[in-house]
This record gives sequence, structure tokens and C-alpha cells, in this order.
Amino acid sequence: MSWFRLDDQGAFHPKVVKAGNEVYGAWCRAGQWCSAYSPSGYIPEEVAHVIAPPKVWQRALESGLLDPVDGPGYQIHDFNEYNPLLVIA
Repeated sequence: MSWFRLDDQGAFHPKVVKAGNEVYGAWCRAGQWCSAYSPSGYIPEEVAHVIAPPKVWQRALESGLLDPVDGPGYQIHDFNEYNPLLVIA
């Protein structure tokens, strides 16, 4: 089982407040999906649109919760900084 780390103050971060609850909920679900299936923090467009409509992802981009990518899909901002890959030797 993998985990998606959330800061205990994250719900009140200025980016989250700007984005709103709908965006934050979608972003959290996307982060959970990435922990299980995409350790780079990249969310394919088809997965993202199962979670929420395009307007939600646009607001996530505008608020800085996501970084733009070339082509379809989205990148969670600083995903690997806060969710490093666990390497067991």
C-alpha cells in the first residue's frame, strides 16, 4: 500500500483557498491515484476527467496546485518533493 502525504495545514494553504474545495478534493484524489499508479505525479487526462470535469483542472492549474505539461494530462506541483519514492534495497 502506498501513501499520499498531505500537510496538516494544507487545507488552508493560499493555493488551496484560492482553488476552492471542489478543486482540492479532486487534487487529493489525483494524488492518491498517483501514489498507486504514477509515482512521478503525472495524471493522464482520461484519469483526471474521471475524477472531475476539465473546468476543475483548469482552476487547479490557475491556482498553482498543478503544473502545465506538454500534451494531455496534468502534473501535481512538487509531487516528488513531498512524496519521494521509497526505495528498499
